[in-house]
Amino acid sequence: RMNGFDVCQALRADPELSATRILMLTAKGRDTEVSKGLGLGADGYMTKPFSTKELLAEVRKLLET
Repeated sequence: RMNGFDVCQALRADPELSATRILMLTAKGRDTEVSKGLGLGADGYMTKPFSTKELLAEVRKLLET
């Protein structure tokens, strides 16, 4: 069984999927979790609760890069 951190790490390790944009959505907002997610290669990290407007803005930002 994999958690989000495991999935992020696996995507980054796969040459065919390594360029996939990863936005982590979680209720865990402690600095250590954010740092871990970004350190494993996530492109963004949002903690719940967030609005649909905030989510769309983050997705747009990731798609533009």
